[in-house]
Amino acid sequence: MNFQKPLYSVWDAILNRIQENMKNKDLKMKNRKFSKSQVEREIRLDAAWHEAGHFVVAQKYQLNAVCSIYPMVDTSSGNRFFSGQTSTDCSTPHHKAVIGWGGLIAEELRDRQQRHQEIPSEPDPIVYETILFMAHSISATDQQAIGKKSWRAFSTAWKIVLNNQAWIDQIARKLARNPTQPYSEFADSAIMRNRTNKRKICHA
Repeated sequence: MNFQKPLYSVWDAILNRIQENMKNKDLKMKNRKFSKSQVEREIRLDAAWHEAGHFVVAQKYQLNAVCSIYPMVDTSSGNRFFSGQTSTDCSTPHHKAVIGWGGLIAEELRDRQQRHQEIPSEPDPIVYETILFMAHSISATDQQAIGKKSWRAFSTAWKIVLNNQAWIDQIARKLARNPTQPYSEFADSAIMRNRTNKRKICHA
């Protein structure tokens, strides 16, 4: 599913997060200036975590899946940001919604990790309502996957993502190291080969 927030907020939010992290580590670095490459690396990892979240949930449902991220450029500022896509075998509406939530929740948990914030062990209704409130910043494919408001789908995705953060991180780092290179854990994946067959493919 496409990872894309308003450009003005992505860059500033990531920069603020890096500054907060550095302040937590060393107060002397409070006024340090951060390079574009440092900020871009965080943006790339956020996009990678988002797609890896979709991917891992799909794998938990034993669905073929392939994910990737790719760079884009804001023509007004020249800053790069990253978008992405995860393609899976189509399944039930509930599974599709859980996969849709997987990317959004993975992104949220990474943000909390980076800010050294507590991650609730149970599905968080505040996160649920906040994401729904910020629906304008959710990509069209994510909104389509999530479908109607569903606490059940959110709760299921929360538990899967929470219990598989190490796996998501591993995939995300592979994606971040090789932007534009699709990732799949099925060497013989029909999705990876883009073959035409009877299998219906869904995009997230």
